[in-house]
Amino acid sequence: MKLSVKRIQSLREPGRYADGAGLYLVITKTKSKNWLHRITVNGRRRDLGLGPFPDVSLAQARHRCAENRALIEDGIDPKEREAAIERERKAPAVPTFREAAISVHTALRPRWRSEKHARQWLQAVEKHCFPKLGSVPVDQITRRDVIQCLRPIWTRTPEQGRRVLQKMRAIFRWCVGNEYIENSPCGEALDFALIPQPAIKQHFRALHYSDVPDALETVELSNASDVTRLCFRFMVLTATRNAEARGAIWEDIDLDRGVWEISGDKMKVGRQHRIPLSDQAVDLLRQARGLSDGQGLVFPSPRKRGMMLSDMALLKVLRDAGLADKTTAHGFRSAFKTWAVEKTSVSWEASEAALAHQVGNTTERAYARTDWYAERVPLMQAWADYVAPSDRA
Repeated sequence: MKLSVKRIQSLREPGRYADGAGLYLVITKTKSKNWLHRITVNGRRRDLGLGPFPDVSLAQARHRCAENRALIEDGIDPKEREAAIERERKAPAVPTFREAAISVHTALRPRWRSEKHARQWLQAVEKHCFPKLGSVPVDQITRRDVIQCLRPIWTRTPEQGRRVLQKMRAIFRWCVGNEYIENSPCGEALDFALIPQPAIKQHFRALHYSDVPDALETVELSNASDVTRLCFRFMVLTATRNAEARGAIWEDIDLDRGVWEISGDKMKVGRQHRIPLSDQAVDLLRQARGLSDGQGLVFPSPRKRGMMLSDMALLKVLRDAGLADKTTAHGFRSAFKTWAVEKTSVSWEASEAALAHQVGNTTERAYARTDWYAERVPLMQAWADYVAPSDRA
């Protein structure tokens, strides 16, 4: 016999009362009345609670039963669906790309060397990603969306495109780690979907100049000897060649005037080279003087008395710091040159002279007998302030 509201209200005896189609009213020993729907899914019998009477009316209970039967016909387990809905209800709201980016920025900020670097990181994402993706929940962003976001800069400014992609990958890794998404739309497959960037001819592995400050900090934490670490830092601060830094002698250095004059016989191009010493370089040399008698080699080998550091010493520093696969010692000169071109208003000739490169052809050099020293003094100080701001007295 089907149930009616009047009959339900009159029932008092504990037990199970059928309404048909698997719907039951269950009365407990405490006289509470609850709805139960008995279903069979894939040959397994299961009981679903539908709530108490009268909070859930007879009509509502019958409607819920009809919904469950329809789900089963479609191959959906109502109990599992309920569990999924509950999990979704309890799960934190999926953030938008903007919210995720700000969270990642906040998490990474303590690791960055300066407030300026932190600001530039977020500004790049704001400029290139937020207009298209900022308001989109991260679980709705597709690989195609990422490509559309990168397209304006990917081939026009390749380095910038790669750096924005690097930041996007960090953001989506955070989303995966926090279970907002299962897979990143910036995964390896994206590399095959993007238009190939113009090939860049690169003679030496080199870091981008923005990574040089972190590289110097990494070297400082390495197990290299004090003199080797100082030599490496001096090479970067002065943008000199490996051999020139290792072969520096006190007789060529004037700390009071802040200048290092290398004789032509020690230079690759065979000409004397004057190098302005930044405040950081002068402070470093004073430290180095405390490690020796202040005569002869500035950076003598700690193992072979009176001998120059070996040509492998600085390479070993890079290996120990985990940087050897990213840059060579010479690569720091490339980073300096790129920084000078992109971040300063110094003339091309001055930046070339800073690297002891020959400027112009033979005739031009015959007339322009200058080494652009005056222009290079603030240039080398600006470089030192960029890569080692904390070293400045």
